[in-house]
Amino acid sequence: MKKLFSLLVLCLCVFHLQAQFVSMQIVEAYSPKNDIRSISFDKAGNLFAATYGGVYKQVNTGWQLVSDEDTYLESFLIDGAGRLWMSGWGKGVYLAEKGTQIFERVKEIPTSANVLMEDMNGHIWAGLWQGGVMMGEGNKWTNFAVKDNNLAGNSVLSLACDSNNKIWIGTYLGLSSYDGKLWTSYTVNNSKLPDYIVYALAAGKNNRIWAGTCKGVTLLNGKGEIEKTYDTSNSPLSDNVIISLVEDSKGRLWVGSYKGLDMFDGKNWKKYTTENSNLPDNRIQVMTLHNNKLYIGTSSGISVIDVK
Repeated sequence: MKKLFSLLVLCLCVFHLQAQFVSMQIVEAYSPKNDIRSISFDKAGNLFAATYGGVYKQVNTGWQLVSDEDTYLESFLIDGAGRLWMSGWGKGVYLAEKGTQIFERVKEIPTSANVLMEDMNGHIWAGLWQGGVMMGEGNKWTNFAVKDNNLAGNSVLSLACDSNNKIWIGTYLGLSSYDGKLWTSYTVNNSKLPDYIVYALAAGKNNRIWAGTCKGVTLLNGKGEIEKTYDTSNSPLSDNVIISLVEDSKGRLWVGSYKGLDMFDGKNWKKYTTENSNLPDNRIQVMTLHNNKLYIGTSSGISVIDVK
């Protein structure tokens, strides 16, 4: 009887360990449609997933394709006006007006965007490959590049907007910020930034910024000063190459890498991988918060965890 009780307790512990996430796929097969590049929600709460096989909207019957199926997506955005923005690799940036699924190319943007973002003023930012960053205000677009501004690099990998509407730009050659007038850049040569490549950015409480690099995750305080870098040598971080970041409403940092998902509450770390949870994949490509839930895009589908 004692052995049976012990076995039951062990089974319950294993179930609890393996059941943190609710997972879903666009199709129940190995497919580029399950390679999630972006997760967005419209004002009605509808979930949109941008993949390497098009953009899909979650509906009662499953998933509805809202773009060309062969669109190899890198970035996707639903702005405050309900318009859909997307950029496929090498195909430029496309826009569909609210209530339509008719995507038309934004002619003012010369190339595809690695990342798309809307700031607090409703301006659209597009981080380009070798073209700097472009800011759209209505039909007017302004290009910011290394040549004329203090942008760290012209190949933009990540964007974030802090609570003061300062724009943060991660590139292959460092990190930059722009407050509407002044530019500031951080590199390994002029700051404590541990690496040139900034794959991910996240804005947090007290106007802080998290920067995900190839040598860990770096914290910048509200004054724009680099306070600390967490890496595998000074923390339980799963990997030094950080590809996605988000800070939740409780101030907890969620860190995505090629080796799983880490959560840091300011004191303690918690690790989630395919080995100790029901995550479908250890490659954590994108994360989005919605209604106290964290939506995690992997190369094998979407996982959701409650973060109340």
